[in-house]
Amino acid sequence: MKFRNTKQLTLCSVLIAMALVLSYIERFIPLQLLIPVPGMKLGLANIVSLMALFFWGPQYAFVILILRCVLGAVFGGAISGLLFSLTGGLLAMVVMSLVRKSERISVYGVSILGAVFHN
Repeated sequence: MKFRNTKQLTLCSVLIAMALVLSYIERFIPLQLLIPVPGMKLGLANIVSLMALFFWGPQYAFVILILRCVLGAVFGGAISGLLFSLTGGLLAMVVMSLVRKSERISVYGVSILGAVFHN
């Protein structure tokens, strides 16, 4: 994938940074008190990937997803988290990319299907 200009590269970098910040903030939300499932998170960082999917297309959304997962594992220090995040994220992104073309499913439906397939 090639970026057409510096503005597009910068916007992609900002979206990756936003996803990393949301992923970091999400670690401080005590969701395990309500739902006792280990490793369960809200998926706030996936909002950025969903935005990229709808505004730019699947190729940019995949790049943002992969870089967010890899950089999140580097900063968070968990290789097992990288494996879970990357496999779940890639499966969810494939499903969301396929379903997004349907006129019967809104952005909310695409997001819900992505969450289901990520888990």
